[in-house]
Amino acid sequence: MILNEKAFCGRGMSYYYLNKFNEAIADLSESIRLGTLIPGAYHYRGMSFKMLGKYGEALPDLSKAIELNPYLKGLYFGRGEIHDLLGKYEEGIKDFTEEIRLSPDFGGAYYMRGLLQFKLKGFREAVDDYLKAIELNPSLSWAYSNAGYAYLRLHDYDNAIICFEKCLLNPKHKYDIYLGLALTYLSKGDNRQALKYLSEAIKDEPLLASGMVGISKLEERGMVYIAEDKADLKTLFGLKCNVETKKP
Repeated sequence: MILNEKAFCGRGMSYYYLNKFNEAIADLSESIRLGTLIPGAYHYRGMSFKMLGKYGEALPDLSKAIELNPYLKGLYFGRGEIHDLLGKYEEGIKDFTEEIRLSPDFGGAYYMRGLLQFKLKGFREAVDDYLKAIELNPSLSWAYSNAGYAYLRLHDYDNAIICFEKCLLNPKHKYDIYLGLALTYLSKGDNRQALKYLSEAIKDEPLLASGMVGISKLEERGMVYIAEDKADLKTLFGLKCNVETKKP
């Protein structure tokens, strides 16, 4: 049986959903070679490259998919994710903004735009996006933790604590929430509370017992700590060491 470009495209997309990304790339590439103008061929090949960690190869495919159909929902979101992974945060924000224009009720696009705003130190904009994401999609309630870190950098400690405490109801990455509370109380000058929450963070994530080495390992897993966070964390771990040294 001879397959045409549509058949290769369909089978390639099926391979993608089966997590067979190399097979997906092979079929989608054949569809493209045969002259397909189906945006999905480029989109799913690009997303397959993404899943294989080949972000530089993913980007032109996602751009081509958008060129073929700039009104198709999901395409800008996919390219925004690639821009994030490539460290092109301003371009990513533009993509997520365009996705929001096409899908104004898509909480995930607000969340991702907030994440990139935070990385660029647009903390007020990040807070607004995180809270909008939760409003649109309550299952994104763990974004309260992200909002807490943004409020912390705005020196709005009361709202930071409110957000972190709301997020404690969600079991995801509790250590990161405890760290946020520890940093907030440290910034407020309440070292006792700061050390209390640091202790809770270490109980939840033993890697933190090794201090900044543990933070580096968590960053390798995908956690995001900006320079200001890491400077305060270094101070916090130093405070912990000083207290332990003074114990009889």
